[in-house]
Amino acid sequence: MKKEALFCALLFMPITFATAQNTATDWDDAQKTLIQEMTTKYGEPDGETDSRIVWTNPEGEFEEIIIFRNKVDHDFPVAHKDYLEQAVYHNVPADKMDELAAFDGSIIVYRTEGRLAARCDKEGANILALNLAHDIIMNDKSVEQARQEYAQAVQQMMAGNTPEIMKSLAFESMAPAAASFSDVAAAQSGRPGQQEAAGAGRAGAQPGQDRSPADPQAPASDRGARQNQTTSDRPQSDPDNR
Repeated sequence: MKKEALFCALLFMPITFATAQNTATDWDDAQKTLIQEMTTKYGEPDGETDSRIVWTNPEGEFEEIIIFRNKVDHDFPVAHKDYLEQAVYHNVPADKMDELAAFDGSIIVYRTEGRLAARCDKEGANILALNLAHDIIMNDKSVEQARQEYAQAVQQMMAGNTPEIMKSLAFESMAPAAASFSDVAAAQSGRPGQQEAAGAGRAGAQPGQDRSPADPQAPASDRGARQNQTTSDRPQSDPDNR
């Protein structure tokens, strides 16, 4: 009940920029600046707690934006702190979880809900990470190719020449119903993943083709989901168990 009450408070009690700034009084200057930037671009925040400022369903490309008080050390491609999370709806097959983890530990998959998020310190870096994660899911890039392109793009940004891949998403956020994966009750399942194996998709897709990310025929390493990671270059769990 406590968790549900928190969600309701975040969704239905909009706050002002002044309230958000007051909440972030003892946050880092970079976080305060980011709150102002996000407010200028997306409007007043929709909710806040002691540990986060939240925009739900903001105008634009993202389904949710969160600025966290707690910062996470991340050394790829250069040392920085992760505290800005931005999410879209995107189906992620189980066999792609390991690849996304190997690509960038700040890619976060809320698979049941159908959301794919990136957490960094800059919006451009999140856009870059989500674009490359999409390419991995669609078999358009390998993990190694995605990491190399990520590092090169960040180097260009730091040199004052932000590449197009960091400016906007190259795909559209999916409908929640199409992105989510409710799984199947254990009593009804012959084995784990049975429901997903029967899921919708365009059969016969080959690597590099524009296929549905739910395509059961896509080449898979079948290594399973690895959702509880611990290092600074693996998906970060929500510090508030959201």
